[in-house]
Amino acid sequence: MKFPAYRKYFNDRNFFKILNDHVFEELQVIGSRVVMHTTTASQYPEMVHISALLNDTSLALPITEADYMAVRSRVVAP
Repeated sequence: MKFPAYRKYFNDRNFFKILNDHVFEELQVIGSRVVMHTTTASQYPEMVHISALLNDTSLALPITEADYMAVRSRVVAP
């Protein structure tokens, strides 16, 4: 698998930048705001989630880096 990989949920509310097998960024669209979370998978369920994002096209669609960055540009600082 080539990293980073970019995915989004079908609802267009969650966007992911998967940096490696154990780390990903998630952008959550909440109304007009976008919030970013970084997760380091240290437990098995988190690792399974990353694997599912990468391999299960019924869960998440591949997107381009440009698609991800367009949403990331709207992130609200905490």
